[in-house]
Amino acid sequence: MTTKRSYIDASVFISAFRGDSETSLRASLVLDDAQRTIMVSEAVRLEIVPKAVYNKRSEEAGYYNSIFNSPTTELLDWDPEVLRNAYPLAEKYGLSALDAIHVAYAIKAQVDEFITCERATSPLFRVQEIPVRSILIDLTSEQT
Repeated sequence: MTTKRSYIDASVFISAFRGDSETSLRASLVLDDAQRTIMVSEAVRLEIVPKAVYNKRSEEAGYYNSIFNSPTTELLDWDPEVLRNAYPLAEKYGLSALDAIHVAYAIKAQVDEFITCERATSPLFRVQEIPVRSILIDLTSEQT
């Protein structure tokens, strides 16, 4: 059985936890997909866990950490080379700092896809080095 290696953007984790919409359902399907290895960086963890902890949302922090600690998740450590590679990606595609870091991690990890909740107008969809997919756009038919 072939496993798809998918770098998951912070927005997918947040949407899955909220569980209050069709987008949340799609995010949960991605995160629960047995045919998928979840690739996530320490940058994603930094983006979502500390805020949940600070705001005393222990259930939310626990949810995120359960995914980060799952055997089907590969957690990518901080890497200075990745951080250096993010800058030219940000310039080339007009990415925000964190999006550029996430894309740089995904490229280095040679993922099969980068999954986000962003709309098609996001600068992420300018990236040419890896396939960028949104659960708002093109994962809906795949999950049915």
